[in-house]
Amino acid sequence: MNKEPFLQVSKRRNKAGWQERLLIRFIALILALIVCGAVIVALVKMNPVDVYKAIWDGAMGSERRIWQTIRDTMILLCIAIGLAPAFKMKFWNIGAEGQILIGGACSAAVMIYAGDKMSPILLLIVMFIASAIGGMIWGMIPAVFKAYWNTNETLFTLMLNYVAMQVVTYCIVFWENPKGSNTVGIINQATQAGWLPELFGQKYGWNVLIVLILTVGMFIYLKYCKQGYEIAVVGESENTARYAGIHVKKVIIRTLDIGADKQVDYFGLDKEDNPAMGYRAIRICLDRREVFKTQLRALYRASYYGTIAIMFPMIISVTEVQTIKKIIEEVKKELDEEKIPYKDVELGIMIETPAAVMMSEELAQEVDFFSVGTNDLTQYTLAIDRQNPKLDNIYDSHHPAILKMLKMIVDNGHKGGCWVGICGELGADTTLTETFLRMGFDELSVSPSMILKVRQEIRSLDLKA
Repeated sequence: MNKEPFLQVSKRRNKAGWQERLLIRFIALILALIVCGAVIVALVKMNPVDVYKAIWDGAMGSERRIWQTIRDTMILLCIAIGLAPAFKMKFWNIGAEGQILIGGACSAAVMIYAGDKMSPILLLIVMFIASAIGGMIWGMIPAVFKAYWNTNETLFTLMLNYVAMQVVTYCIVFWENPKGSNTVGIINQATQAGWLPELFGQKYGWNVLIVLILTVGMFIYLKYCKQGYEIAVVGESENTARYAGIHVKKVIIRTLDIGADKQVDYFGLDKEDNPAMGYRAIRICLDRREVFKTQLRALYRASYYGTIAIMFPMIISVTEVQTIKKIIEEVKKELDEEKIPYKDVELGIMIETPAAVMMSEELAQEVDFFSVGTNDLTQYTLAIDRQNPKLDNIYDSHHPAILKMLKMIVDNGHKGGCWVGICGELGADTTLTETFLRMGFDELSVSPSMILKVRQEIRSLDLKA
């Protein structure tokens, strides 16, 4: 199965310098003017230069127009400030219009009903709080649905815009002043209750100052604060967020992995001379289908109540994965027939044998992620029983062969569209943390006691050097 998309947009690995970023924006502006000019000529047969001059005069042709432009710019900048954290997390909130409308309606309500009951300063504070709470609640609605039911935030926020329009339309009709004008007019024009005083001789002066302060504050928050860092990391990759120690509501569950050193009496497994290479893990599951299907059925039923991923151990061939996927389809069909809800989940495999390493390019076409079991991979590659104390002196998890295999796994996984993590003890080895990051690993799974140490090591690294 070829999972390569026809068109793929990917983030550039290396950040451009400020000069390059400025040049890109300048070129984009010029190209936009050229394209718009061509459209103007094609549609209305006018000189684009005359049109652009008229636009400039309309925005900057007088002091009054300049301040009106500044006022509108501050509104848009304030919207951008509110959207910045969501966009930083790759949460595509296009519902700013609705959130502004609801916030504005809340603020207007305070002005109308409490304008003559509070001091000017207290009234402004209450207006601000009411507006913020209204917009926040309107923004939280799609966020809650996204978090708990995985709804599409783009469509959800877009639809809420239309709901907000209707709410505000109702408010205008309810508050119309004068009667029948279909407008609320200029609220409190006579008393100016809730109005900001003039600054710099302009009634929009305070707007400019407040928004600029908020802009600087949001920049500092996203750039230098812990929560800002977490927001950015979650936006880049949930998997990256997890190995940075940030809580993300996703659980990876490995299917039955008994055999070898993980014996259970009730399964009645035969004793083997070399159990590490014997009847274990996915080999048992594919042989005892009913046991395997029971696991999968339970996992898919659980997927409806949270975000999970399923990982299959001891894989050595593409055929095994294809067989697993056929069994999964049988399970899903049964659930559909019984009208039991479930969600599609990520499927991944353990890479813990040299065979899986050598087949990783082909395996990446079949699954969503790789998790490298470095303990078994080292054992199988070096032909060393990791439970034999006599061989401890030659058991080398840093062996060049192991490191070359890890690099091959990452490259082949990413080539096939998989994210790649390490789940063995090697993931907590801080002497290799930089090596793993430079290789391109997306996740390091470590024991709770090692999280802070590994996180500290990651934050101390400069991968640009």
